[in-house]
Amino acid sequence: MGASDGHFEVAAAVGPEASGLDEFASSLDFMSSTARQTLSLSASAAKDHRRRMTTPLKAIR
Repeated sequence: MGASDGHFEVAAAVGPEASGLDEFASSLDFMSSTARQTLSLSASAAKDHRRRMTTPLKAIR
């Protein structure tokens, strides 16, 4: 009796906030996507910087 009541209470407590949880999950997806893009750009910029630093100056001009 207690376990089923406890499960019902948890489900009832989470039910109305389900849309909030969906929004939270969506924002986490967005943040992870943004982080991946940032890391990709950073890696690209580092690679370009490294190439410029190791290329003789005459070759750049």
